[in-house]
Amino acid sequence: MTKNIIYIILLVLCFGIEKSTFAGGVNEVVQLRASADTVPVSTNFSVDIILGTAQNPIDSLAEFVLHIRIDTANVKVDTLFFLPNNTSFLSESSSFLPNELDGDIDISYKSNNGNRKGFGSIGEIKLVTEDDVPGVGIHVPIKIRSMLGRTADNTLVLFDPTNDTVFVIKPTGIPQFELNKYFSIYPNPTNNQLYVRNKKGLIIQAIDIIGIDGKTYQSEVVEAESINLTLGDLPSGIYLIKVSTDKGIFIDKVIKSD
Repeated sequence: MTKNIIYIILLVLCFGIEKSTFAGGVNEVVQLRASADTVPVSTNFSVDIILGTAQNPIDSLAEFVLHIRIDTANVKVDTLFFLPNNTSFLSESSSFLPNELDGDIDISYKSNNGNRKGFGSIGEIKLVTEDDVPGVGIHVPIKIRSMLGRTADNTLVLFDPTNDTVFVIKPTGIPQFELNKYFSIYPNPTNNQLYVRNKKGLIIQAIDIIGIDGKTYQSEVVEAESINLTLGDLPSGIYLIKVSTDKGIFIDKVIKSD
């Protein structure tokens, strides 16, 4: 019943105010930001929901419905899955209505005190990685499927989403966190060359460079203790480097600069 009510609200937002203009003339920003890039199996982690930025704060917002999708094969929703940020710009005189079903997370919000203005985290979703994840490294996207809002005078507010991703790790041999002691990766940030140096004699079997969109941009199969990578053709941004060895998997964040 609650889920049906949320979808009715979405329809009202889409069609009941179809003649209104967008707030501020441009779409607002909503971001998902995971608390970790890499998460072992059977581990709690969270995803922050962030509205606006310091440069482009939310101008006016009185109500919204947010729909998020996760991969339930590798991640499950915690019992208390949504915790509002009581110090956010939305917290004063407001109410949240979260709902979760089969990997679909709906969060509706309504201000009891007119339009709200500001930016920052409005709360976090609590998630748990499954304990029977197949393989040793599973990429799990967490995506905003839609978000619509409106102001107190029924002006439609549209949002442009930025999603996040985590890697669920099932350690084999040496636990993943200990592998940090076995490799050095430098320079980081880099504008071209990236050096992966082995400190303890593990055999590197493969290396993947993965974007935050989940796409593998570079992949090499090797049998060596160290390797040099050339990243000059990659767009600037944040990537994950995944080093597969004969003892386990090492994953770290790499920043590609201009």
